[in-house]
Amino acid sequence: YLKITERPFLVLRAAGSFGIDIIAIRDDFSFPIEVKSSIYEVFRFTMSNGRAQEQIISHMEITSRAGIFPVYAYRLKRVKGDPWRLFAPPGMQVRGNMALIYRLLPKLETTGSGNYIMHWNMGFPLHKFIGYLNR
Repeated sequence: YLKITERPFLVLRAAGSFGIDIIAIRDDFSFPIEVKSSIYEVFRFTMSNGRAQEQIISHMEITSRAGIFPVYAYRLKRVKGDPWRLFAPPGMQVRGNMALIYRLLPKLETTGSGNYIMHWNMGFPLHKFIGYLNR
């Protein structure tokens, strides 16, 4: 994680209950990041009355207008080592430097009924992502 201090991001915490959680900004990349955490290895966006499912659809619409995508950071609680895994929504039209990152990150899966899910073990480890950005 200390590698990020070589080329740090300005990180803004976004207020609001239905918006993006944080925005990481640097001269070469900017990421809207939505943070999720759970004790379970599978995160279902339909949990909690489907609010997260509505939220991801909204985030995909908003970010697609700017040619970017929301990064989903999933923290598995009670894990030793790096508990963070990163994902991207499928089917986004991304431009510029963000297209490189979009291709790198594993995509969220969808169920047969079209609901999004994250399998923590399928995500991209945060420490590897930081290494990639700072190589």
